[in-house]
Amino acid sequence: MKLSLFDVSQASNPVEKQNLLIGDAYSWGDIAYDHKALMVNPSKQLLGFFVNGNSVISSDGREEYKMNSTYYLISVANESIKLYDEISVDEAYTLKAIMVNDALHLLLPSGRVITQVYP
Repeated sequence: MKLSLFDVSQASNPVEKQNLLIGDAYSWGDIAYDHKALMVNPSKQLLGFFVNGNSVISSDGREEYKMNSTYYLISVANESIKLYDEISVDEAYTLKAIMVNDALHLLLPSGRVITQVYP
């Protein structure tokens, strides 16, 4: 997945200023088709979203695939984008997140909640 920052000061000629590649060639996320999958925190200048992917585990010469998800927290401060944090979880598919004050809560399909505090 690719996250890009564009300079649109000339609307007829947008220019990509910066990009950030996330995941691998087989990654996907709800963010690609559901705008509600994007967590936006304007006061902290952060964006967040889940990316799903496969890990390859080799055992006895055989390849096995394991689904996993990573929550990416992206800083959009100072007209740049950079990875702020990433949280790997052992569950995949539809996952949600919400940030309340300084606490990020990841809501997993199993009902578990992972909380991370960012002062």
